[in-house]
Amino acid sequence: MSSLFPDMPQPVVQPVKNVVARPYQLDAIKAAFSEWETVASTLVVMPTGTGKSVVFAKILKQWLAGPHFGRVLIMAHRKELIAQAKEHAMTAGATCDIEMADQYADKASSVVAASVQTLNAGRKCFSCEGVNSGDCHTCGGSGRVKRMTRFDPRDFGLIITDEGHHGTAASYMDVYTWFSSNPDNKRLFVTATPERADEQGLHNVCESVAYRMELQTAIADGWLCPVRQKFVEVEGLDLSRVSTRQGDLADGELERAFIGEEDEDQEERLHAIVKPVLETANGQQFIVFAAGVKHAELLQAAFNAYNGSKVETLLGTTDPVIRQQIVNRLKNGETRGLVNVGVCTEGFDCPAVAVVAIARPTKSTPLYLQMIGRGTRPLPGLVDIVRNPMPVEGPELAAERRAAIEASDKQHCIVMDFVGNSGNHKLVSVADVLAGKDVDRRDIDEAIRLTRADAEHEDMLEAIEKAKEAREAKEKRQEEERLKRISTRKKADSVRMTLTDVSLFDGNSFNAERDYQPPNANAASVNQVAYLVKLGVDPEKATTVTRSQAGAMITAQKNKRGGDFVVTFGKYKGNPIRKMPRGYLSWMTKNIDSPDIQRHIREFKAEQ
Repeated sequence: MSSLFPDMPQPVVQPVKNVVARPYQLDAIKAAFSEWETVASTLVVMPTGTGKSVVFAKILKQWLAGPHFGRVLIMAHRKELIAQAKEHAMTAGATCDIEMADQYADKASSVVAASVQTLNAGRKCFSCEGVNSGDCHTCGGSGRVKRMTRFDPRDFGLIITDEGHHGTAASYMDVYTWFSSNPDNKRLFVTATPERADEQGLHNVCESVAYRMELQTAIADGWLCPVRQKFVEVEGLDLSRVSTRQGDLADGELERAFIGEEDEDQEERLHAIVKPVLETANGQQFIVFAAGVKHAELLQAAFNAYNGSKVETLLGTTDPVIRQQIVNRLKNGETRGLVNVGVCTEGFDCPAVAVVAIARPTKSTPLYLQMIGRGTRPLPGLVDIVRNPMPVEGPELAAERRAAIEASDKQHCIVMDFVGNSGNHKLVSVADVLAGKDVDRRDIDEAIRLTRADAEHEDMLEAIEKAKEAREAKEKRQEEERLKRISTRKKADSVRMTLTDVSLFDGNSFNAERDYQPPNANAASVNQVAYLVKLGVDPEKATTVTRSQAGAMITAQKNKRGGDFVVTFGKYKGNPIRKMPRGYLSWMTKNIDSPDIQRHIREFKAEQ
């Protein structure tokens, strides 16, 4: 059957620029192609700053080199990501055109970088030219089709979704459905945060995970800067009444909580953020995530009220040209900091940023990872160690990279969390994203508690390890004490089980000569020991006294009268009558039939 689509020429590949892939990037590339041998779609997960775009650029280069067939579509949802995708594709040696708004990709380009919004936008039906009244098999008579339909799925062999965690959205799903009419079509998802706050897992659109690198691994291997945590308590900030929507704090309510109701509160809360950021940054560049547009504008004004501070604001409504100018001024050092509202969570790259200030707390781990990822990149040229011949990747090279970062002007990234009364909200912190799934939650919570009490920034992994050591030492002491108590009770129980009860009130009185059955010449008898234990003597001591000592102790007790008499039963066993509560003495008077006990109680009362 003839195609409804114009014939497409074979892809053209331009001369390749030299981009050296890191060892883990090569592993990710190899893993993706291996997965495509058995599945149609796979996922690569790598932290922000570890070069996801390098991975998909190398993948499309290898794809176009053969023996695979078809053009490559790179899809994203932001203009910055589309521009970056084109740049990386061309760096890999491919011809690349953009399909977005009034830009149309050339049919000869081997790679198309398109926005998902554009692909879903309506256009005039190419079959009926928009005039068919009802029998057009392409548009069904509506005269309109989605713009993606101008591409023949059979011409595209690979679809790459940048920031792939968005892939479960309906707009993305429609694109996958259109291109899946090509049974040989393969899909690659690349992201730093595969988990979504709405719990719509990528398993709905992706069949496997080809490669995954965790943030703590990237830091340990020296590819990213260490992350240090600093909590700043904002007086009066109450998040306990902020509601939860779609798994996170409600934006409008969160912003009002940060701004405050009164002008005086507003001023104090703004400077409670601005002053610590400027002091912590200490001349280094920073980025601030604000709770809303008004909050961002107020923060910018507060920052710029300080001498020497030059800070700009980036909003979703900022003109694209102006947005790029603002980012460029930050990158070249003209400005010191940048305040934004959710704009810089993706597609923002400025390695000089050393402080990330989160004035927009979140319950979403993916969002938190995106925010702190803006500060984890090391300064350029530090970690890509090139030698000839290149040594094999291993602990030595990782240590060398870490040492290079430590010796640089950006030794670590400081994440500042501005906090207050969070109520029942479980807010994400650095400890949550670095600890890993196997770490005891108690150690994480204790590390957070201690760090919040400290004015300095802390290495959270070290704080968690200290909390773990302290907890385990405490648990060890408690276990030793428990075992000691059990041992003591067992000794006492063992003694009691073999004894004949000695009545102090009725029956035969104790006769040392008659009842003494010594295990050796000098030891107290078992009956003597039992009597002493009832008198409140420690079992270990009772078993170590001699026969004569035990007899003397027993005789002394029998000679005691009134309030000094020691009771050998009940909850006050081993205590003299004078130390017993009045209420308990009244109970004994009414309920104990022993004439001796009644006599001692009467004597005690007479002494008063």
